[in-house]
Amino acid sequence: MSVNPRRALASGEGPGSLAARRSPAPWLRLAALLGLGLGLANLATACDGGSCEEDIRAQVLDARATIEIGDQQLNAEVATTEVERERGWKHRRCALEGLALIAPEDGELSLWGCGLREAVDVHWIRDGQVLGTHGPLEPCAEPCGACPIVEAGAPVDAAIEVPHGALEVRAGDTVTGLAQWLPGAP
Repeated sequence: MSVNPRRALASGEGPGSLAARRSPAPWLRLAALLGLGLGLANLATACDGGSCEEDIRAQVLDARATIEIGDQQLNAEVATTEVERERGWKHRRCALEGLALIAPEDGELSLWGCGLREAVDVHWIRDGQVLGTHGPLEPCAEPCGACPIVEAGAPVDAAIEVPHGALEVRAGDTVTGLAQWLPGAP
């Protein structure tokens, strides 16, 4: 049986009527709230094993290195230029295994948590060994002027950032996999 839309609207009956638009069925309101809740839950877990979409401001580097620290291994992105080091993992939320920040030739490297979404541990590397660690380096909101800056306290070859708690690293641990990226490498 079909409903005459004009008659239904005039009588206040049917899905397009003014009465129907003002007061949706209680089950419809509940379904909408549940749908919103599930949508937010999916958004919150999108990076936890599901599909993950990067923030348009995030940098994803193509250069990669397989790095071994002691008996642990990670596949890290490699930042070699000042711009790549400056942007680092700002606004990143996906595929955060490791980031190797290659120091300039003078070995001076300063880091901060500006724009990070999660805390990271920083492992300072010199002459194929862990010189020291700093962690957690907490996220700091933009603008970045008030963000604390961390340094190794001595010249370094690189710093490796990993999500906080991802690796067990101690000063003196051997590091391999960075040689080709260091200044003076063939």
